[in-house]
Amino acid sequence: MKIEPRVFRAIRKADVVLEVIDARFPEETRSKGIERVLGKLGKKLIIVANKIDLISKKKRKKLERDLKKKNNVVFISTKKRFGSALLRKEVKRLVGDKKATVSVIGFPNTGKSSLINMLRGKKVARTSSIAGFTRGEQWIKLDRNIRLIDTPGNIPFKTQNYVFLALIGAINPEEVNDPVRVALEIIDRLKKENPLFLEREFDVSTEMSEYNILEEITKKRGKLLRGGELNIEEMSRIIIRKWQGGEIIT
Repeated sequence: MKIEPRVFRAIRKADVVLEVIDARFPEETRSKGIERVLGKLGKKLIIVANKIDLISKKKRKKLERDLKKKNNVVFISTKKRFGSALLRKEVKRLVGDKKATVSVIGFPNTGKSSLINMLRGKKVARTSSIAGFTRGEQWIKLDRNIRLIDTPGNIPFKTQNYVFLALIGAINPEEVNDPVRVALEIIDRLKKENPLFLEREFDVSTEMSEYNILEEITKKRGKLLRGGELNIEEMSRIIIRKWQGGEIIT
């Protein structure tokens, strides 16, 4: 596979690579191609499953079983600041007491810079919910032996499915051509996986269709166009922003 030059340079410099994935979409946000390259280069890999707070305990247990079969894996939540000590311990286990460089890679908006800030204990890496915010590599000293490289989140997606890209945070709500379709997908996931959250958060009945639920949410939030018509599109973008911002749990 073709790897973006800056990402490849960061991998070549690293003793350990942290691949940050979204726990809601574990397989879709892994780069198996890069993992194969790491194996050929003899680099140590830790898969860091971020946003673990946004999935149910049942899904987390299944994810743990699936990922830990063949991989070094640590589960974290940068939002809840959970997992920092576990990840530091795993890095130390792999590198020992020698000086080491650790590269942080992953798809846009999986939380790479937030992870570095959590490990460092203060804001040293630039963060944003905007996909692709990190523009160039950043070097951050973690302790006297370990330094981190934060790389731009531009590992290319194979899919051009804009619904999935919006769900994963690879494109921003304002750039989605059909936000209603994405919002309906989010509502559908909530109906299936966390209906109580849907009812509590938006004060709607899950007995309705996805579109009727979206209409009801729009009414309750007072999102109207001139003349009193429902502004379904704007409400859809708000729901996408909530999803991407980690305010919705499945």
